Amino acid sequence: MKIAPPPKDEQARMAALLDYEVLDTEPDSALDSMVQLASYICQTPIAAISLIDEHRQWFKASTGLDAKETSRDVAFCAHTILEDETMIVENALLDERFFDNPLVVSTPEIRFYAGVPLAAPEGQHIGTLCVIDRVPRVLSPEQINSIKILANNIMAHLNLNLSHRMSRQHVDSLNLKNAQLQTSQNLLTKLSHQLPGMLFQFRLFPNGNVSMPYVSDGIFEIFELPAVQIKEDASLLFTRVHPDDYEILMASFHESARTQHPWRLEYRVVLPARGVRWLEGQSRPEKLSDGSVIWHGYISDVTERHRAEDALHEVSERLALATQAGGVGVWDWDVVNNTLTWDDQMFTLYGLQRDQFSGAAEAWSSAILPEDTAQAQACVQNALANNENYDTEFRVRWPDGTIRNIRALASVKFDAAGKPLRMTGTNWDITELKQSQQALQRAKEVAESMAQSKSEFLANMSHEIRTPMNAVIGLSELALDSADPAEKQSHLQQINESSRSLMGILNDILDLSKIEANQLSIEKIQFNIYELIDSIQRIFTLSTVENDIEFNVVRDTDIHQLLLGDPLRLRQILTNLLGNAFKFTQKGLVTLKVSQIENAADSTTLRFSVKDNGIGMSPVQISALFQPFSQADSSISRRFGGTGLGLTISRNLAQLMGGDIKVESQTGAGSTFSVELTFNKVQVNEHQRRQSDKAPPELREIAHALRGKHVLLTEDNRINQLVASKMLEKIGLLVDIASNGEEAIQRLQEKTYDIVLMDIQMPVMDGLEATRLIRQDARFIRLPIVAMSAGVTLDEKSACDKAGMTGFVAKPINSTELINKLVELCFPYISDGI
Repeated sequence: MKIAPPPKDEQARMAALLDYEVLDTEPDSALDSMVQLASYICQTPIAAISLIDEHRQWFKASTGLDAKETSRDVAFCAHTILEDETMIVENALLDERFFDNPLVVSTPEIRFYAGVPLAAPEGQHIGTLCVIDRVPRVLSPEQINSIKILANNIMAHLNLNLSHRMSRQHVDSLNLKNAQLQTSQNLLTKLSHQLPGMLFQFRLFPNGNVSMPYVSDGIFEIFELPAVQIKEDASLLFTRVHPDDYEILMASFHESARTQHPWRLEYRVVLPARGVRWLEGQSRPEKLSDGSVIWHGYISDVTERHRAEDALHEVSERLALATQAGGVGVWDWDVVNNTLTWDDQMFTLYGLQRDQFSGAAEAWSSAILPEDTAQAQACVQNALANNENYDTEFRVRWPDGTIRNIRALASVKFDAAGKPLRMTGTNWDITELKQSQQALQRAKEVAESMAQSKSEFLANMSHEIRTPMNAVIGLSELALDSADPAEKQSHLQQINESSRSLMGILNDILDLSKIEANQLSIEKIQFNIYELIDSIQRIFTLSTVENDIEFNVVRDTDIHQLLLGDPLRLRQILTNLLGNAFKFTQKGLVTLKVSQIENAADSTTLRFSVKDNGIGMSPVQISALFQPFSQADSSISRRFGGTGLGLTISRNLAQLMGGDIKVESQTGAGSTFSVELTFNKVQVNEHQRRQSDKAPPELREIAHALRGKHVLLTEDNRINQLVASKMLEKIGLLVDIASNGEEAIQRLQEKTYDIVLMDIQMPVMDGLEATRLIRQDARFIRLPIVAMSAGVTLDEKSACDKAGMTGFVAKPINSTELINKLVELCFPYISDGI
């Protein structure tokens, strides 16, 4: 079944149908006769006048039908109103629109249908005159023409009824209007005596003349003129208009006359008795047949309102400045009418534009985060129910997703019965305050945690420092008391080992200090990766002798040997990782694996992995692993010792070198620490390769070349003087000693030296000041001056460079490092140290 679509003019068609007021009305004998005549002319058992409304077809008159209406979807007439001519279906079973229509396959079993559209005067088809048979058939041209004539007569009848009804309504309307007019005139007269302003009719003639056909008695109060004086000639009114407003007033009247739009204006007049007054006028224009325009309106004195508005505007400006400066938004909620009013600052606080806000209290609550809504609304209800001030905080989400914290205060106004009328209050943004409080709380928690960690660290550090210090002091006393050379040598060896252990602890603390101050620098020098790994292997192989641990080193064979990087810091990282692996593995296997994971023409990326099968770690312990002053847990230091700084320093070193340390571990199954670092390759010729492969005897020959050089040692501490001078004399250097900078300058005036070793902090004159004074003498511009200092920060090294020093050796002095520095300065053409 095919359902007929609505006509294109469906809306106008329905309006026309409803105008006839014929739907669901009592039978009309004239229309019943026309239906019977159509049935007779066409010789069909069924004929009907069908009116099609929005959902149905309703039969105004019919013969041969019991039903009064059907659904519009099944109506043949719904198709007919789409046509301009008579629609004929000779056999519905053969028509694809109707063959399965319920009116075809069941009662009334339609086979033949012919329908003529019923057209309203404007052409809308409001229904049909139709004839129907239960057998297929054909109509003659005469029959078709006859039902068309009947359709026209039906519409003529409907139109006549409509005309009669409208005429009666018009007469009734005129009578009603006359009565209303008289009532209005009576009421107008009464009102005009009571109103503070004036009612008027103002007429503008085509020639420019003006009159006031009607004006109430209030004109004297408004213009200080009697009504009779301006009835025929109203131009006198304009003499009262303020000069600055005259042009505006005239232009507004002429514009209203031209456009026929209502006139409304506020303007000033200057009255003889009361001076300048503000008036408000409003009226509607009416064009008369003679071309004149008459306005019907009202004028009132609004001077007091203007004064109040000016005062309010001044107060509002001051309030707006205050609230804007303080970021405070002001709001007012009419509880009875549920109307919420915001000032501009409120929209800013909620990240809204005015057109995004409905003005209802629900819009406010919808902006609040869901988790804060219940509490905020509960505070509102509590204030309304208990006559308490509203004071709360909540979070709002802006349209762009931003979350802001809002503080809200308000007071409630109640009526005499105690019912809430309105709430007036303020909002302001406390997001920054909340963030500051949260940051302060986090900082407090971090500080407390750090303080606890540092307390544990200091206790552990005290143990770590006192242990080798106790050995140094105790063994020193034993060595002093011993007469056996072999025993004394053993004590001295152990003192040396304990001292170096203590130095390692101090170096860790210093490295951490440099890291925190961003003063730790990474060198880029040439080194042999094979030699570095072999050296580490030799050191830790000794540990396997004392412990039941197997140590393996596995490395790829195609790794480029000579690289550019910081071998000292790489050694420090690997030594720490291996030291931990041996410390936490009581029995089993420790493996150092060096893998080449990327190999470019000028660089290589290596992965260093240290694997053990020791005690392992839990995920919680791993999370705290790289924090300074801490170990996996506090029991670690009690069981295994250590400062807890090594991994923190190693990770920072790895990051400074462009990598990072990763860890995989499982409790009881061991750990694997790995670090990936990229190094530039050093391309060397055969001669350089032979030089880099020199054995220690050749290096010792270079040191031998220093024999006979004159050195001025400037040092105030007698023990340090003794240690340094003995080191220097041991390799054949000739040493003179100065106790401060002033003595050093005096010595240089008396004797020629090949090099000066200068302590930094000394009495009388420090090393920096002495160096600056020495460099002012042209004779000593190129004299090598090497700083010796226990302070090894970048700031101190930078101060030494600025003072004019040519080298730096850290205390405690390492003999190899000192000799390398002397060779470098005395023989700059030699590239390799010892």
